[in-house]
Amino acid sequence: MSSHFAAIGLGVTDRDSFRSLVVGLLERADTQQVEGELSRHVWTGAGGARVVIETQGRAIAQVLPCLAPAGEPVPVARVALVDEETARLELLDRPGGAMLCPLAVELEDRAVLRSRGGKAPEGELRLAALAERLTLHTGGRQAYDAAQEEGEIGFAPDYLIPFGLFAPEGAGEDWVPSAHAAFAGEVLLAEVHEGEAGGGRFHRLRVRTIGGHEVDVAVAGEELTDTPAPGHWVDGEFFLTGSLGLAPAPDTARKRWWPRRS
Repeated sequence: MSSHFAAIGLGVTDRDSFRSLVVGLLERADTQQVEGELSRHVWTGAGGARVVIETQGRAIAQVLPCLAPAGEPVPVARVALVDEETARLELLDRPGGAMLCPLAVELEDRAVLRSRGGKAPEGELRLAALAERLTLHTGGRQAYDAAQEEGEIGFAPDYLIPFGLFAPEGAGEDWVPSAHAAFAGEVLLAEVHEGEAGGGRFHRLRVRTIGGHEVDVAVAGEELTDTPAPGHWVDGEFFLTGSLGLAPAPDTARKRWWPRRS
């Protein structure tokens, strides 16, 4: 199982390397003031590797590793933050249409959503995922179907299960959903990128899954022994991220949280 940073080619092995990485990325990030002392800093590197850092004044509040999504936007409704990090929403079959399934997602623009009351009745979500466990079927749909026949339970070739929404047995009142799901789908695009900051290579895939919707997926190079290609099939467990395309009010000032080194 790969870490979320490894999935986008960033080397994080302990607390010190995490701190060094975050401070270094803050120096190169694009910064937007969201509201008051709350700012959002976005660093994007090779292959769309992305880290979103929220600061409150001079303090780092949240760090989100993710993949810059570039696929077709997915229609969603009833978006609502369940805590400071995670949003629950409904994935629709078409704009204004029926719900395909609920999802929990960590949004790149959650700071902006939070500043607007934490809810949105509808929107368009560009969806991405960091692979925590992934199986590659190089024989395509036929190989995937054969694998399903060998198991005790078979799954559809484009299934999506938002298991992060399911409370575990014995969960307390403080339990909240997590941005995790299992899904399968066809690989439409496949790229390999060199990681940065001491990380290894990672794969960037575009996968078509439930309802024909597209998800951009990042997979650590060490996770796979074969190289993905269009027409292959994948299934696995993922950490879901994405963007609603929300931006701070146009009159908010741009500023740099961390001075650049000379």
